Amino acid sequence: MDEKEAKLKIELINKLFEICGYEGVTVEDILDNPDWKSNYQMNSEEFHQWWSYCVSKFVDELGLSLQEANREASTFIIQYGFKLIDS
Repeated sequence: MDEKEAKLKIELINKLFEICGYEGVTVEDILDNPDWKSNYQMNSEEFHQWWSYCVSKFVDELGLSLQEANREASTFIIQYGFKLIDS
């Protein structure tokens, strides 16, 4: 992973915290906690908002096609997304 991609992934995780209302929480706050994902949740509206944001950023920042960006978003969200709950 190159530096541009690494910075983008940090930005996307920070955006997830913002979208889900975890104001002030950033990647820096979770680095030492291997179980960090179990502490956070998102509803389906937040999920779709973050999905769209991720896809857009993968297209704009990494130059991926829409299909590639959707595939990258799928993998990224599995790795870094919060527990999905019904709102």
